[in-house]
Amino acid sequence: MSLRLLLLGCLLIVTGCAGRTVPTEPVAAEPPDTAIESEPPESATLPHSNSVVGLAFTPDGGTLVTSDNDSIRLWDVASRRETATLKNGKSGAKPVAVSRDGKLIAAGNWDATVRLWDRATGMELATLTGHTGPVLTVAFSPDGSLLASGGRGKQWGGAAEVKLWNLRDRTEAGALPGVADPLGRLAFSPDGKTLAVGDVRGNLFLWDAASKKVTSPLKGQRSVSCVVWSPDGSRLVSGGSDLRVWEPATGKLLATLPVGDATDDCFGLAISRDGKLVASGTHRGNLKVWDLTTGTARLVLRRAHSPEAPVVRPIGELSKGTAGYVYCVALSPDDAVLAAGVGPTVRLWDLKTLLPANAAAEKQPKGAEPESR
Repeated sequence: MSLRLLLLGCLLIVTGCAGRTVPTEPVAAEPPDTAIESEPPESATLPHSNSVVGLAFTPDGGTLVTSDNDSIRLWDVASRRETATLKNGKSGAKPVAVSRDGKLIAAGNWDATVRLWDRATGMELATLTGHTGPVLTVAFSPDGSLLASGGRGKQWGGAAEVKLWNLRDRTEAGALPGVADPLGRLAFSPDGKTLAVGDVRGNLFLWDAASKKVTSPLKGQRSVSCVVWSPDGSRLVSGGSDLRVWEPATGKLLATLPVGDATDDCFGLAISRDGKLVASGTHRGNLKVWDLTTGTARLVLRRAHSPEAPVVRPIGELSKGTAGYVYCVALSPDDAVLAAGVGPTVRLWDLKTLLPANAAAEKQPKGAEPESR
């Protein structure tokens, strides 16, 4: 087993191309470090008992949902106070998602289940079964009719499992074959028609949710741990050994950005309302906010301070927390607050203060194309 596969297997707990030419070589880009702030202090720290593996804001931005190996917690964003705790026994790490209407919370679990909660009451509504291994990622479709879940199969390092669930009757609605284990985070396109998922082999699959057919995968990174769509669906950003900006309609690779050194991997991505800013967090602790129109880092919120730290960490030790690792990131709907799971804590930054409207990075990296909007 390769070091890269073992790394993703231990740490990823969170986390139509037919007939067209897909580039196989990455676009060269060497953006300078032109961040307007370097490691500014966070505005708040929210404690957890072990490593934070899931983050999601409610659509109104008033509540932040966070998860670790033991529980799911709800926080009032304004007061920074915990308002509720959802527990379902020792089912393991819980990647979370919140439905577009804010009524449902979904969580994947290490006991091979997906659980649904009523956010208002905290009542568990359903347990979805059908996976054969730990469920590492969940995502609601924009209209709330479908839930996608992804996890490990019976044989780790073989084939991953990606499933669609009909939320009206809570039955399985389809499965996506061909994804390697471990897989990356799932993300629906803004129109809900396409589901994007990456895997450890560097494939980035685009799955038609209606026909259940897969288009030819985008290919380039040595691994893909997370993906995020621009709000208008014209761009797709994949994170792994680097950041890649794609034009999904054509399969064109627009830009490649570094996330850290050669041993680092991006495990968390979040994108702004206008699609111009992307926040990335890595397992070595780098946390940056990128300007996609210029390909430069607008903010460096955290830097990796311990390059000598072990890359591979046993799964059994994840409950102890790792102070510097960034497993997940989320932006509030108004882009005012950036949340990051940093070891056994959630850190919050006030982006409206750190990123004044008139501040912008200037230099265009080689090979990167500005977005046309």
